[in-house]
Amino acid sequence: MAGKSFLVIRLSSLGDIVHALPAVSALAQMPSAGAVDWLIETRYRILLNGNPYLRNVIEIDTLGTGVKRWSLDSLKSMLNSVSVLRGQRYDAVVDLQSLLKTAVLTRCARAQERVGFAGDWAREPMAGIFYTQKLRIPRQVHVIQANLSLIESLGAQTGRWEFPLPDGTETREGIENKLRELGVREYMIVNPGGGWAAKRWSPENYGELVGRLGKDSSLPIVLSHGPGEEQLVHDVLQRAGTSNAVTFPTDILQFIALARRAKLFIGTDTGPLHLSTALGTPVVGIYGPTDPATHGPFSPADIVLRNSIRTSHSRRGRDSATIEGVSVEAVLEAVRERLAGIQA
Repeated sequence: MAGKSFLVIRLSSLGDIVHALPAVSALAQMPSAGAVDWLIETRYRILLNGNPYLRNVIEIDTLGTGVKRWSLDSLKSMLNSVSVLRGQRYDAVVDLQSLLKTAVLTRCARAQERVGFAGDWAREPMAGIFYTQKLRIPRQVHVIQANLSLIESLGAQTGRWEFPLPDGTETREGIENKLRELGVREYMIVNPGGGWAAKRWSPENYGELVGRLGKDSSLPIVLSHGPGEEQLVHDVLQRAGTSNAVTFPTDILQFIALARRAKLFIGTDTGPLHLSTALGTPVVGIYGPTDPATHGPFSPADIVLRNSIRTSHSRRGRDSATIEGVSVEAVLEAVRERLAGIQA
């Protein structure tokens, strides 16, 4: 007798997809599970390369579909993805995003059972009208555990968290060759990029931090950055005035390979931080309005610095005063403490 087939919907973003991996792994390992598919934004599909728990990865491109940026190519992609969903026969759909658009997609899949969040974890409460089962999870739990709770409602056992991230030989060797060319063996990563404004620590702070780390530690500093962040890391490096730091551009797969080897990651609440945490890389996190209890590193050994009494996960937030309240001196002390813990 064939097992049950499941569709998981988590379209974006990078960190949220990382946080969804343990739930999907647990779902696929249910005794009654036959196959698990994942619906994801095209630009993040690479994160699921080689995932042993997935039968199919279904891509959808919703970029440019806003009222002011309607894209014909995006519309075609969405219609094609809906057509694929309607051609499948799923026993249940799990919406880990709980937006109105993702809830509509659960209905397109034509599964009898459609599970999503209610209450604090439902980003758009109207999404609930499309679910057959809505779970109200306490806001205080980590997002990984919230995702696992949805899977548990289907009968999954969730004792162990798994993060089956890509680990390509060619990418890994390319990173090792580049590090060798730079004369870098052991290193710490400083990632000065960020999401919306309220989550960004200033280039001035990063410059001072890197400069003082260059004198304080013998570990070389790798300034990682993605496309569009070249000027930012250039500014940080100029302000740092140290010869113990190098810039290192990466795409997602390259960053994963870089973080696997790092002694420490330092950065804000961004995709690279969550990738580093999932890989088991030691972390010092700098947080502003977002809550590290729900979206922070989950290793008890990792250190998070935060200067805020107000929690907000709204991408419209632009007030950077809370994260700027985290001092360079406090981050330096956290780095020393975290490195000492590794060496002990």
